[in-house]
Amino acid sequence: MKKIIVAGAGHGGLVVAIKLSKVGYDVTVIEQKKEELLGYNWYDSIDINVFKKIGLPLPSTVHCSIQKDLTIYNPALSSPKSIPPKPSKPKFIINRKDLIRFLIEEARNQKVKFLFNTKVIKPLIDDNKIIGIKTSNGKLYASLIVDALGISSTLRTKLPRKFEIVDELSKYQTLYAYRGIYNQSYIPREEAKYKTYITSGHNASISWAIIDKDEIDVLVGAFTHLTKNKINKKLKEIRKLNPYIGKRLIKEGNVYRIPVRSPFSLIVHNNYALVGDSASMTVPIKGSGITLSLIAGNMLAKTIIENKDKDYSISNLWPYQYEFISKQAFSLISVDLFKILMLRLTNKELDFLFESGIITEQNIIDIQNSKNIEIQEILSKCHQIITNKSLLKITTNIFLSIIKAKALCAQIPSTYNKKKVNKWIKNYDSFIKKQYKKIK
Repeated sequence: MKKIIVAGAGHGGLVVAIKLSKVGYDVTVIEQKKEELLGYNWYDSIDINVFKKIGLPLPSTVHCSIQKDLTIYNPALSSPKSIPPKPSKPKFIINRKDLIRFLIEEARNQKVKFLFNTKVIKPLIDDNKIIGIKTSNGKLYASLIVDALGISSTLRTKLPRKFEIVDELSKYQTLYAYRGIYNQSYIPREEAKYKTYITSGHNASISWAIIDKDEIDVLVGAFTHLTKNKINKKLKEIRKLNPYIGKRLIKEGNVYRIPVRSPFSLIVHNNYALVGDSASMTVPIKGSGITLSLIAGNMLAKTIIENKDKDYSISNLWPYQYEFISKQAFSLISVDLFKILMLRLTNKELDFLFESGIITEQNIIDIQNSKNIEIQEILSKCHQIITNKSLLKITTNIFLSIIKAKALCAQIPSTYNKKKVNKWIKNYDSFIKKQYKKIK
């Protein structure tokens, strides 16, 4: 029986543990937190179809929520884009603590072992492969290590450079997000239930205020460190626009680091695979990654099971990387490029895109749902910015990059050939790096 270590009790890692233990693998999950502290105490939307796709029952704690009318405001607040709810498409939400509890319970039902309150310190490496991990309770060895430790993974960040796996995220690839649930001081009349505010440029930010029964879910997000003063200043601005937000913090009130960039170019190595935030599997603007992590965990488990009589070399794990990149990466890269567009624009230029109708409600819906941005539709409106050479250059460049990204994802080798794979990784990394260099 092959031993598998899942480092971190993240959504994707737990799916891997469940699926592998079910077919006879010896799986242990290592988690630094105490079990009762896992998960965030807020609700997030989730695609309920994902549970059927990955072969898990629907959690009883998932419930249908009345879709909220979404309004997104440009920096000047001059041309908000309102997206009315669609009763025919109900929204499903789940408390993130409940989801983690559900996955842990499913894992225990499949005889997965857990070591909580155990910190992963670094990988144990022999030659060109990972053979185990060093933890706060000693060394552990396994045939395969699944890295679900998140954005600051102590495995990924301590790998030798020769592994060629991204170790640290560069500027604008991390969102610092404060999230707090506040009381509602009074019931507003005819107010949008879900308001999002965005600004562009070097100090680009995203914030929201969501009315949920008698509570207000508030987020403050920025690409630079959020100090207490910055958070309080932004909360003051949000309250001025939404005076019904009370000052009593009901729960959370912490700052989190979220990866908001395109997926990493390499998510497998010898005896090692990344999943979830460890591999930057999130939507690059809003940072959500639950559904993606669940899907990726199922993909990885399938690859491992299909290679049950083989070792876990990079070539045998490659089908997991190929499936994720070929099926999921392009939509994420196109959203990442849209984020880079916002970072390159001034607030005045972003206002113009909203006010002129170049950015539409449908574009925003597509970004929210991680769908490919309709290049032709946006390019057809470029005549409206023909007189603004700077804006025309930036937007045209981004849309041409989206076309290139689509081709790049299609070019990933379907089987592992070191020379071909290294060439593809070089092209992919060079492409992503080039896009971020354009942010001046």
